[in-house]
Amino acid sequence: MVTGNVSCCPNIITGEYGKPLRILHQLGGLRRGGIETWLMHLLRGSDRRRFQMDFFVRGAEKGEYEDEAEALGSKIGRSFCHRHPLKFEAEVRAFVQKNGPYDILHSHLSEYDGLVMWIAARCGIKVRISHSHNDTRCIDSRAPLSRRACLAAGKRLITAYSTHRLAASRHAASSQFGKSWTSDPRAQVLYCGIDPAPFVQQKDTNPPDLRRGLGFPDGAFIIGHVGRFVPQKNHAFILNVIALLARNNPAVHLLLVGDGPLLPDTKLRASRAGLESRLVILESRPDIPRLMLDAMDLFTLPSLHEGLPLVAIEAQAAGLPCVVSHAVPEEACVRPGNIEFLSLQLSAAQWADRLRRYMANPPSRLRPGCLSGTPFDIAVSADRLFELYQHSVHS
Repeated sequence: MVTGNVSCCPNIITGEYGKPLRILHQLGGLRRGGIETWLMHLLRGSDRRRFQMDFFVRGAEKGEYEDEAEALGSKIGRSFCHRHPLKFEAEVRAFVQKNGPYDILHSHLSEYDGLVMWIAARCGIKVRISHSHNDTRCIDSRAPLSRRACLAAGKRLITAYSTHRLAASRHAASSQFGKSWTSDPRAQVLYCGIDPAPFVQQKDTNPPDLRRGLGFPDGAFIIGHVGRFVPQKNHAFILNVIALLARNNPAVHLLLVGDGPLLPDTKLRASRAGLESRLVILESRPDIPRLMLDAMDLFTLPSLHEGLPLVAIEAQAAGLPCVVSHAVPEEACVRPGNIEFLSLQLSAAQWADRLRRYMANPPSRLRPGCLSGTPFDIAVSADRLFELYQHSVHS
């Protein structure tokens, strides 16, 4: 959830006869989230005379990035019938016929990728990329039989119709492509990147002003979390932990940033727990680096499942100590010693005890930065993806 531009742009390739290479991304929306922000970094940093990236999203809700994407030359299509395969195919086909042809279809729709790959093949799109961003095995295994049957069917369609498979982490690859993905030449891990520049800029000259402006008292120890208010992010557990911490420590405060369907429920839970004076909730916003650098003292992410959350990479880039669940893969550790993985089998009291130790003996705040040139640098991530596009179209 950061803003900025790709600091260097690779030799972006062109399609047939020097025309722009046409890419159609399918995703849930263009909200200010990890996948969407990564795609916007790519769009901002690309040479649009040689590289055209359009989007096909689900539902009527307008995402925060849509106006910018259109201003940068992207076309945006919408599906209102994605749960009805034949109607969804008709919507995709109409958009492709109007705005295509496309060289590549790149889908980020998890269990719907199989259907998307099938539709793209029927539309004559040569390169079809299924991109797994999440590891949902823990919930899929407990799903009703009907859902498990649908998931299995979707995976068979991915196997049959995708030409390339990308994953945000090894666990995300296993989740969508099966345990044998490592022996599949079509599959590889591609880490999504962030822009490291906002995290190496000078910190606020007076961070207390930012904290006061947000409503925090002087001397507050602010535990931060950034993520949509959805079951995956486990906000109810965060509130339970903070309630235990707050019993005997007036310094404890919580900063939540995001939006989503469980926001009203989270506010109600906070009220019932007596945390109104300890909690600040901010809507999704573009200045996450500033909040991490100058407002938060510790970052927590007790997610139920993840692929590889870029927000954990951002928190480490800001030098924040991080306490995350084991659902976050160890590949997300880019600053050893600055991130701790805890099991969700532990109780809220045990998590609270661990966070309490950080408060009693705060670790030295690491210098912001450290990501330039790593696989999580947006420039490196962009280079790898554009190279894949080039090879896939011309192979």
